[in-house]
Amino acid sequence: MPIVLTKHIRSLRGGSQPHLMQACDGNLYVVKFQCNPQGTSVLANEMLAAKLAANLGLPVPTTAVVELPPKLSEELYFETPNGRQPILPGRHLGSRLVLTSLEGRSYDSLPQSYSHLVRNPEDFIGIELFDIWTCNRDQRQFIYWKYSHEKKFRVTFIDNGHCFGGPGWSFAPLKCQKSFWTTSGNDQAWLRWTYRLAALPLESTEADLIPSEWGGGGGRLAGIYEALRIRRAILGTEITNRLKGLGLNTTKQRTSMEHLGRTTGFSEGVGNIE
Repeated sequence: MPIVLTKHIRSLRGGSQPHLMQACDGNLYVVKFQCNPQGTSVLANEMLAAKLAANLGLPVPTTAVVELPPKLSEELYFETPNGRQPILPGRHLGSRLVLTSLEGRSYDSLPQSYSHLVRNPEDFIGIELFDIWTCNRDQRQFIYWKYSHEKKFRVTFIDNGHCFGGPGWSFAPLKCQKSFWTTSGNDQAWLRWTYRLAALPLESTEADLIPSEWGGGGGRLAGIYEALRIRRAILGTEITNRLKGLGLNTTKQRTSMEHLGRTTGFSEGVGNIE
């Protein structure tokens, strides 16, 4: 049964000019529309990246194809340099709202002094690795949230529209800062996330969920998967080599590294990160 949008709540900030809307399943969705100012391909990016991130174990919103009926579309439009442009009926991208105001509180950022109140701090390393791997060309956005009865926050990672090299699907060479994985105490976290990435099945089944009108036809999404396989091998090799250079000085660390090498096929000399 298709998820049909039933009510417009309000417009939201963002370059794609999304809107908050309610659907027939009773949930609220942040909706990105076809033909938005950033391009329709960001819908495909958003859905595919969210599926991959969720499979990796990262907290991201649930995404779905949502249907905008003709009657509801009449009140919606994009603001462009040439004036208002109508948002047409059809299949668009919905990201389920992380938390409603009735359930608890959510924030775009937290003061540094609140960092100890985040339940899943190691997920920041996971999303760093994910953004490097997928060539996210936009600044990563976060939602810190908690239910009303809780004291600590969880962080959820949102806005994946510029993964895979952005709307044009143009991957840049792998580049990342050495400081990402040389901070004392983070080596095991980087190792765990590298292992998860290496073990992640890269099948095109997620791509089959993306409507063809979002620009994924002609084998273009297959090209994304091939690029991700290559980048994963290069990235995994570089991280394991650098962690070896830090000097793994416990039996647990050495055993984890040896297991990673045996099970993933990461090897010396596959490539380098600048």
